[in-house]
Amino acid sequence: MRELVYRKSNRLLTPSTVQYVFDSVDCKQGGKYFTFLSRSNTANDSRLGIIIAKRNIKTAVQRNRVKRRIRETFRHTLPELHTLPHSFDVIVIAKSNAELLANSELTNELSQQWSKLVKKRLTITN
Repeated sequence: MRELVYRKSNRLLTPSTVQYVFDSVDCKQGGKYFTFLSRSNTANDSRLGIIIAKRNIKTAVQRNRVKRRIRETFRHTLPELHTLPHSFDVIVIAKSNAELLANSELTNELSQQWSKLVKKRLTITN
């Protein structure tokens, strides 16, 4: 069993890698609080990028709380992602009402969105 660790190799580190995903999204998953954009990659690991605009979530405390929850749910989803035939890059964009959720609601919403994204990715690769 693989460790549930969020490593540097699991992050989209440069603007060019983020732009790579935006240039040709092959799977989009939207919800009331988040939008997930993903694209297959050639890296060994699936990678995560997070975008939270200051105009959507005003305070740094709230933005950081949402980012922590996104990273944590991604980390818990990694074993499921490793079952997919190809790794992929995903960008999570938070909408303005995401800050209104309590931590448990935020975790539940993100977990549901990750599950939907994995199902969509499975249909794309098959």
